Amino acid sequence: MLKSEKPDNILQIARYFNEHPRNSVKSLLAFCQLHNILRSYDAVYRALRLMEHERILLNGSILMKNHEGYRNIHYLFQTEDVGGLMNALLQENRNSIEAVYRSRQGKENIVYAKSTRPLDCKGFNLIEEIEWESYHIIFPWDWDGTETFLFRVPEDISLDESSLPRENITAAPNFEITEDMRVLLYWYKVNVRLPDIPIMRETGFDHRKVKTLRKRIFDNSIVHFPIFLFGARHYVCLYFSFFTEYYEFFLRLFARNSVVSYMVKGKNGRTFLFVNTTRPGWVLSAMEAFEETGVIQKTFFCFLQARWDYIIADFKAGKIPGKYFWMFGMPKKK
Repeated sequence: MLKSEKPDNILQIARYFNEHPRNSVKSLLAFCQLHNILRSYDAVYRALRLMEHERILLNGSILMKNHEGYRNIHYLFQTEDVGGLMNALLQENRNSIEAVYRSRQGKENIVYAKSTRPLDCKGFNLIEEIEWESYHIIFPWDWDGTETFLFRVPEDISLDESSLPRENITAAPNFEITEDMRVLLYWYKVNVRLPDIPIMRETGFDHRKVKTLRKRIFDNSIVHFPIFLFGARHYVCLYFSFFTEYYEFFLRLFARNSVVSYMVKGKNGRTFLFVNTTRPGWVLSAMEAFEETGVIQKTFFCFLQARWDYIIADFKAGKIPGKYFWMFGMPKKK
């Protein structure tokens, strides 16, 4: 194993970029040299390309905070005709829906949709419609090098009731997204680290305007780079919706995972966990145990699969050059 492939080094590099999403590779080199992670520019760049090509560090994700005319809301629908429901949703709401997942629960088809404004759901079998009030990224900073942290319910994490998660997705009171900001936000959803020159080429904005609007967008967003230590293709995503008073317990528990997960608090009082895992059976068993002991109540669960989002759709339609998605250079053709 090369030094750049050691999990501890990968985690430190990933943590640096999550704290400094648009810093240069040269700045990362200084950090790596200071902490004796890697010593040369070439070694740092090889590590970054490895992490990106193996889908260990994914392209940055940007979540705009709630403000007037813009709300983070998700929906769960039950349907017998997944394709028909998705076509109906997207035909009327393509500019509002950020992502759609499909899930099959036995004979039932579930569709999850994440939107930025309320949707007209008449005629659909709606299971959940919930506006988000907090959004917490659970980074794998406490990973111990194994995938056995949920082999049995942990006994060394205290199970104490905790205060409500901090409301952290409300934009500044004077923030209002303009059409120019929407245009720029689109390209940062393609790639948070996309350089200014291609952005200026695509938008027609000058450097000063890009810099000014970027600061306004980033100051009113949550930006992060998802981490999958074994490569994203090896994980599945589980969705849990429940009531609980043990928020800190779940934040500490899933920080031991080898991958990023998410905890969301809804305005209706429900908590949502988006858990990425290589061991879905263990996660399901643990959550069942938590429900049996009263840690969580009124639980709903589904797998999230077959993602659709408008960025992927636009790329497939030839509207976005493939090279724009790569943060540290496209792989060389073999």
